[in-house]
Amino acid sequence: MPIREARRINGKQLQIGQVSVALKEEKRPPSEEGRCYRCLERGHKANECKGVDRSKLCYRCESKSHRAADCKQPVICGTCGGKHQIGSKKCSKQQNDAPNEEQDNA
Repeated sequence: MPIREARRINGKQLQIGQVSVALKEEKRPPSEEGRCYRCLERGHKANECKGVDRSKLCYRCESKSHRAADCKQPVICGTCGGKHQIGSKKCSKQQNDAPNEEQDNA
């Protein structure tokens, strides 16, 4: 739904048959936001990025010689060295820098 339309119905009631529900905007926590296209990490956008520019690298193995679609190397995180792609929720650095709800409940 376009943002303009979503803002127009935020806080209003939706009725389907005899069921009525209140509509409200749900904000994502920073750890659930999209990935920065510059450094490939989560929690911020490219125009706010102060990290390493990885935009020309394979996001699976950080090679400059190919893109992820052609990658034959094992997956490795360029941030922590773990066996996951950079920006993954499994990344120990991501968890330390921006704790998410799962950690808070642990």
